[in-house]
Amino acid sequence: MTMQVENMTRRLIRVFAPEQATVLAETIHDAYADLVKTSDFNELKEIVRNLAQAQTRTESRMNELAEAQTRTESRMEELAEAQTRTELRVEELAQEQRTFAKEQRTFAQELQTLAQAQRELTDAQKDTDTRLGKLIDVVTNLAQEVGGLSRSASYALENEAYRQLPAYLEANHGIVL
Repeated sequence: MTMQVENMTRRLIRVFAPEQATVLAETIHDAYADLVKTSDFNELKEIVRNLAQAQTRTESRMNELAEAQTRTESRMEELAEAQTRTELRVEELAQEQRTFAKEQRTFAQELQTLAQAQRELTDAQKDTDTRLGKLIDVVTNLAQEVGGLSRSASYALENEAYRQLPAYLEANHGIVL
């Protein structure tokens, strides 16, 4: 049993039977162990933030490349006389464009992976919320059952005391009721 479960059990023993307190403490501990940790969620937020920054940089780079493309087209018209140099420059631009397209595909794949991870995280959070709701229902029902059991035991003890009191008073104190 972990230290947390032991501490929780000691607190619950004040209002529950030891076996019930132990089971309840273990159930609560198991439920919390399955929850998404704040640190995991914050890490995911940081990853998303980094990807958003990368997207911003990529868009800026795309704008720069679009401007470079415009300048290149203007130069191609000016350099029509120097066909050899133009062909060389066009080949260089084609290679840059292929590299950019490859980077674009890689980015699209990474974005799909992130979207899938986000969907999985959303599903896991929904599952956690559902399980936590069920646990709350179980704990509520358990508390009601324990309350009912306590009342039943109190009534039984009171009834037994009323039944035994006259004989006790007569035997020990000479009082006849």
